[in-house]
Amino acid sequence: MSEKRWQPGDVILNETYTGGTGHLILVFPAIVIEDTSNYLALYHPIDHTFICSYEDSDIAWPRGSREATPIDEQIGFFLGWQPERFREFVSKWHVVYLEPHGAMHGVKLFWDSSWNLTNWYVNLQAPYVRTEAGIRIEDHYLDLEVEPDLGWRWKDAEQFDAFCRAGAYDDGLARAIRAEGEEMARRIEAREWPFNSGWPDWRPDPAWPVPHIRDYWAKGSYPFQLSA
Repeated sequence: MSEKRWQPGDVILNETYTGGTGHLILVFPAIVIEDTSNYLALYHPIDHTFICSYEDSDIAWPRGSREATPIDEQIGFFLGWQPERFREFVSKWHVVYLEPHGAMHGVKLFWDSSWNLTNWYVNLQAPYVRTEAGIRIEDHYLDLEVEPDLGWRWKDAEQFDAFCRAGAYDDGLARAIRAEGEEMARRIEAREWPFNSGWPDWRPDPAWPVPHIRDYWAKGSYPFQLSA
């Protein structure tokens, strides 16, 4: 694991893997905002390109569609699913990722093309891991959606419970993930960092480029190639 400190404007790869299966589902090129003693802050500009494998169209749901498939059957099928195809997408949002060192969460802010803050998002995850190419995140499925006025709600709680029933997480880890979510809800309601910070008014250095995944793909190590 690399422990080097990145500099503002560096471009790294932000990789996301599924919890319980360890399958790669997302790779983003990310611009480093700051790499402090407490957290790593990353920026994904609107119109940057990334690859994604986690699309319902890639999965032949047993009952024809996700909506028609009972939740426990969905999760069991998903846990046995191996992504085989990765497609390139264009981002529709400006996104800032705040990744506290050693924490079981990351916090995202989303803006539209006019820099109107649309929402915050608390991603429950394993503590991020630094690699030579950037960072690796293992998703824990359960999340919190947060409005600009800091009203919040759970996201994917039913799915998370089904993952636990399917054995994706043991009882200890499941309790820790839920506790992390409850602590983040408390921080939101108490207006603690980063929800009391100036991040909604943050703007990027205009000299920073819009990174595209093909320009940085070689920094990583993947068992497949991007198609032309």
